[in-house]
Amino acid sequence: MRRTLKKAMSLVLTAALCVTAVIAGVFPASAAAGYTAAELAKSGKIKIQGRYALSGSDGSLLLENSASGIEFIADCSGDVSVTLKSTRMSYASGGAAKGGIYFTVLVDGVPQHFDERIPADSSANNWTSNSTNYPYVLTAKDEVKTFTLAEGLEPGEHRFEIYCQSQAKYGAYAVQSVTLDGEIKAAPAENDLYIEFVGDSITAGHGNIANGGTSDENTLYTDATRGWAYLTAKNLGADWSVIAQSGIAATDGINWAKNPNASVKDWPSIGDVYPKLRFYSDQNTDYDFERQPDVIVVGLGTNDVWLESDGAYKDYNIKEGFKDTLAMLREYNPNAAIIWIYGMMTDGANDRILAAVNEMGGKEAGLYTLRLPQNRSGGSGHPGLAVQETYAETVSGYIESVLAGTSDKPERPTGEIWDGTYAGSYAGGTGTADDPYLIATAEQLARMIGYDVNTDYTSNTTNGSTNKYYKLTADIYLN
Repeated sequence: MRRTLKKAMSLVLTAALCVTAVIAGVFPASAAAGYTAAELAKSGKIKIQGRYALSGSDGSLLLENSASGIEFIADCSGDVSVTLKSTRMSYASGGAAKGGIYFTVLVDGVPQHFDERIPADSSANNWTSNSTNYPYVLTAKDEVKTFTLAEGLEPGEHRFEIYCQSQAKYGAYAVQSVTLDGEIKAAPAENDLYIEFVGDSITAGHGNIANGGTSDENTLYTDATRGWAYLTAKNLGADWSVIAQSGIAATDGINWAKNPNASVKDWPSIGDVYPKLRFYSDQNTDYDFERQPDVIVVGLGTNDVWLESDGAYKDYNIKEGFKDTLAMLREYNPNAAIIWIYGMMTDGANDRILAAVNEMGGKEAGLYTLRLPQNRSGGSGHPGLAVQETYAETVSGYIESVLAGTSDKPERPTGEIWDGTYAGSYAGGTGTADDPYLIATAEQLARMIGYDVNTDYTSNTTNGSTNKYYKLTADIYLN
């Protein structure tokens, strides 16, 4: 039985000032008042993006996923700061070149220190942890830092947003307190649209701000808030949650340890991670799925197809793994539209993704597919920065069409889309009236047009004739 954890996507801020103030739900103006996360979490003054928990020991707000974070509004002036702590650092140690946990800060919608995040020479092979002066980063486990969000603000109402750029596999963090001179207002309202993004390193934004080079296991080259998932949510004015990790596969047991029996803790599949509240920090606590997403965008399959040829996985069927993932997502989210995107780094999984979606019911079952252009200009051959906006615009538009009920039917496997070649033979028949040639593919249709009817398209003219009969036996998609 699933444990139930209270999840309020519009969790709020509260102040530890006096009993009267807490009961009234108002924060009196004071000189640089500090509000702990425990206080903030009790009065509905903060909004949280992504899955989270509250620490039982100190009341900190615990988060770990890409693009997770907090939003709040304050009537304030002067300086505003937030205190964060790294609660887990899987790869970084004392500011080593493995990076750290990076954050994006927006004040009144404007990113702070935005240009300082990426140095002029952004090739991952030339970029070191000392080549950027970006201020919003935690670089060691249990490190506590107070980040200045704004200085010298004019009196008035201001909105603050803090989001994690790094992925859960490499670290987790806690929001400990907010300090400002003024009054914390009601939290930003929940948006009508809630999107969940489930994927691998591409969805997590791995290597997206590097200009080529090798970015493996290094948070320095990743910014989820410049990635397509976050940008899609922002485009649509949606709330969001990102569950995405480098190296993760949809098929249970497939992992980069190349060992189906490897530790689930170290080498999970999406079926291990998705049901948990914060898998990499706590494998024992289930997520409650209290707020149901309207749309789930899935970006999985790259690791499955790259690993399937390994000897350890020769008997694995990744199409069935994709179907299992769809079944799991549907079990937890009965009413969500599920869109599987593909093609960003490889075409090797395309046919099986499309087949899995079709076999699980396709559009009639609320399942959709969307192909995106391949791009490998970022770190370690991942999609680069230039294509992230393009992906976001395409996905945003498709989500709108799905919600409006105007999307096309699910795509057919790419093997049924013409690749420009001619078939060596037909699907059957001898070309007579009683036994016509059978055409089931685009390649066979091309053979009829360019090899039988219009023999100028081929040097082989032995079959050139108009006295033949043909029968179309399947729908054909030329493009």
